[in-house]
Amino acid sequence: MSILNKVVKNEVKADILQYKQLIAGRPKAGKTSLFHGVVKQKFEGDMSKGLLVAFEKGYSALDGIHAVDIEEWEDFQDLVEELVDNKDEISYEVLGFDTIDILIKLATQYVVAKQSIADKKRYTAINDIGWGKGYELMENEISEQVGKLDQAGYSLFFITHDKDTTMTTREGLEYNKT
Repeated sequence: MSILNKVVKNEVKADILQYKQLIAGRPKAGKTSLFHGVVKQKFEGDMSKGLLVAFEKGYSALDGIHAVDIEEWEDFQDLVEELVDNKDEISYEVLGFDTIDILIKLATQYVVAKQSIADKKRYTAINDIGWGKGYELMENEISEQVGKLDQAGYSLFFITHDKDTTMTTREGLEYNKT
């Protein structure tokens, strides 16, 4: 069979839930409120359609939001397994990860501890794991968990902080970068 027989015509859908979303902004800029508002608007007030996976507790002023606090990477792994295994029995369709900054931090801590045991060494930072292997393991761990949710059909919103830094060129010119 020819690979050309598998060609399909793509049709773009104007539906925010068909795409992965990244919401970036300063602390207290309303990133989590935006997620809350999207769920509320898209599902006509039915907040049981969205779950905020709270790596930080920034949702206390959002009435009706469904949230689960994640304090360790193992908690997130357990949640992913539960969401995937019970997809047909639960109401959630949209997941918001608040914030991915802390998601990455927890995944990093998990990988460092796990690799310390595997290598029988005491690593204290991701950089301690040689040849960039630590970063690869961390990226693989995050991709595996988020990929399971994506494959299960959840709409995904990633919430992160941004910040400005001043950069200097070789010529001595300074500019701001977000």
